Amino acid sequence: MLERLVVHKYGGSSVGTLEKIRHVASHIQRTVAEGTKVLVVVSAMGSYTDELLALAYQLSSSPAKRELDMLLTTGERISTSLLSIALQTLGVASISLTGSQSGILTDGNHGNARIQEVRSDRVSDALRSFPVVIVAGFQGVCPRTKDITSLGRGGSDLTGVALAVAHQASSCEIYSDVPGVMSADPRLVPEAHLLAKVSWQEMVDLAWAGAQVLHHRAAFLAQKNQLCLEIRSSYHPEIRGTLIGGFAPMERPYVSALTYKKNQSQLIFTIQVTQGLGFSPLLVALEKLWGNQESPLLVQQSWQGENTYQMRVICESSLAAQLIAEFEEACRENSAKMSACQERGDLGALAVVGHGFRQSQELVALVHQQVGGELYYSDMQDHLLTLLVQGEQAEECLRKLHRALKAYFRT
Repeated sequence: MLERLVVHKYGGSSVGTLEKIRHVASHIQRTVAEGTKVLVVVSAMGSYTDELLALAYQLSSSPAKRELDMLLTTGERISTSLLSIALQTLGVASISLTGSQSGILTDGNHGNARIQEVRSDRVSDALRSFPVVIVAGFQGVCPRTKDITSLGRGGSDLTGVALAVAHQASSCEIYSDVPGVMSADPRLVPEAHLLAKVSWQEMVDLAWAGAQVLHHRAAFLAQKNQLCLEIRSSYHPEIRGTLIGGFAPMERPYVSALTYKKNQSQLIFTIQVTQGLGFSPLLVALEKLWGNQESPLLVQQSWQGENTYQMRVICESSLAAQLIAEFEEACRENSAKMSACQERGDLGALAVVGHGFRQSQELVALVHQQVGGELYYSDMQDHLLTLLVQGEQAEECLRKLHRALKAYFRT
């Protein structure tokens, strides 16, 4: 360790204009003045990634994923250089680096690459010479192909967590346009309140179920490495936000937060398995296949008979046709047969995150009572209750649940 090192990650809304970049630079300057080295990760400015994507699709209806990675990763490089210039104007020595220059090595899955390794030499050397090192988020390089890769939407969170782990940072602070983790999306639930702290497991559940405050892979990586995080507002960085760490729950059942994902589809696959073959090869194939999806999938699986297996998948509606085709191919490759597939679209997946749900039949009954209507899917773990409802009901169900569960929120 060189000296105290903190990681700051700033989202696109935090660096969306030159004025906002100056504001971020001022906050970093104050942190450096306290005797701290700062490793900064930034996203592309505002909606710049979407603008670049729109340009690509004006030229082609199906642009190559490799070329999209080359195009989209330029947005973060623009942000890093502009922030470095802003810091230097304030008298703070800094240097900007790309993801590949920072030693972020990935697999070759363009558009949704996984980090394989972080080689820390270049960043460590830079931190010896500069109080601030700025890294372009969302990107890395595949050492096998030497190609630039992107980590998927929201991948700058993952960059920040990975660098904090690799460089043993004292803290990792995620800055965005929200004050921290809320009990629900305040744009949908005006009475939503700020959570002072959440556990790693709660954050993983919330991110997986659709909360936009932290990328689900970043949440999982922080949990895996027991890295404490703090979510703060970039507009008021001096105010404490939400701490994410190893907070052990007590016995009393409680609710931490609610979230939901819209535009979901339910796919129910019925599979006939050759007798004596077993189902494990197909499960391995499907796990690899679905692991490459940018959007998390909810899966329920069960035997329906000696040779009949049923798998229920909740996915983004835009992925349904692709997943059905890939599922059929995986079945053929593993001597199984998909005998039926039911699809239901225009659904919303609601999630209640907390602790002790299996100990409180009253709480679970209250949730089901408030949701009402036709319930297509219900899955309960001790810390997560997932409900699938008609799409047009989802937002109102979210508001009703938040009000009804007021007594169960953790104080």
